[in-house]
Parts: sequence; structure tokens; C-alpha cells
Amino acid sequence: MNEKEETPVVIIHPASDPDFDGTMLNSKFWDRIVVTTTEGKKVAEINTDDATPATGYLVKAYPHKD
Repeated sequence: MNEKEETPVVIIHPASDPDFDGTMLNSKFWDRIVVTTTEGKKVAEINTDDATPATGYLVKAYPHKD
């Protein structure tokens, strides 16, 4: 079994899914976010310490606006 089959994940579609309750980036619930193409190619991995995009991609972080 490969990592894809062993590791439980939540497929985010659509991103407004009520199951996330506005806590998508809250490390209490998630240890990382992996962005992939529909073919399974990893585009980026984001955790609480770092964001690592694939070559040719950018990760943009937007500050919370109060």
C-alpha cells in the first residue's frame, strides 16, 4: 500500500464545505495541506511551519483582515 492509500485525507470540494467550519488552516484539526492536480501530481504542501510549492508554482498567504 502506498501513502495515498494509507493516509486518510479530506478532499476539499468545494472549499466552502460546512464540515470545515471556518477552520481550514487551524493546526488543531490539520497537520498539513497537500495540493495536487486531478492526476495526483503534488503541486504544493503547506504545514504550520512552511509552504513548499512545486517548481513553477507559488504559494500565496493572505493575512487576516480585522
